Amino acid sequence: MKNKRNNLAADISYIALLLLLFVCIVYIAGFAEHVTYSIVVLCMIFAVMIITHFTSLTLGLIFNITAIFGAATFIIYHIWSRGTAVSSEIYFWMIMSPVLTAVSYAVFYNMGELEAENERLNAYIKDFSIIDAGTGLKNLQAYEMEMPVYQRIAQRYGLELMLIVWEFRYEEDLKRMVGRDYMKQAVKKISAMMEGVVRKEDVIYLMSDQPYRWGTMMLTKRGSETVITQRLKGKFAALDLAEILGKNIPVVEMRIGTSYAEAGEEALSLYERTENELQYDV
Repeated sequence: MKNKRNNLAADISYIALLLLLFVCIVYIAGFAEHVTYSIVVLCMIFAVMIITHFTSLTLGLIFNITAIFGAATFIIYHIWSRGTAVSSEIYFWMIMSPVLTAVSYAVFYNMGELEAENERLNAYIKDFSIIDAGTGLKNLQAYEMEMPVYQRIAQRYGLELMLIVWEFRYEEDLKRMVGRDYMKQAVKKISAMMEGVVRKEDVIYLMSDQPYRWGTMMLTKRGSETVITQRLKGKFAALDLAEILGKNIPVVEMRIGTSYAEAGEEALSLYERTENELQYDV
């Protein structure tokens, strides 16, 4: 509802600004007695509008009030000293200047509100989305939601819940060799290939994209982490990445960390412990 009001206000203020500028152009072209003077004044009004955009409406109106006070002083002095009428252009621009400033501020303000609302919506989607848009894998949010379910299943069947996390051993070197943009495409293809590395019933999560880090949860018996780690490393080494990263690319190695979930442990705590285990895979 708020977004609709901001849209409507932005549209109305934008149309009003266009109409006012059209009125100014028509006045200069058809009614102004001193065209050069009117063009200079319009340029000064544009300058005040720009200042208002980067500061505040209050400062813009202060500029306008100062200009109007100066113009009024000139009118009084002109009438008192010469006794002749003042050109209608001065009155026109005295009215048009603050109106244009206020309307232009309304345009900038409502556009800023729309941008802020868009950023809030993007942040909301990012926080509550459970699928990574780049790879199609479930993300850290999904892992947090599903980990308690795995814990209950492990307790029911007397098994241990183990989290496995892996990442590139030399990711920064890979990015420099293939380029950051192409690295994203490569990670997407690698993520699809990794689904064949683990068991079909195990879900792969993209835990992070800075650096790229994957994870999966397994129901197993304690003490099996070494066998599982060696098996995964063998499957990672067997992945044919020449088509993705090029034939001259060096062997892509993965660092793997594993941790067993403790009773009542939260998802992020288990992930942080497993992440710390990556540094010991040398």
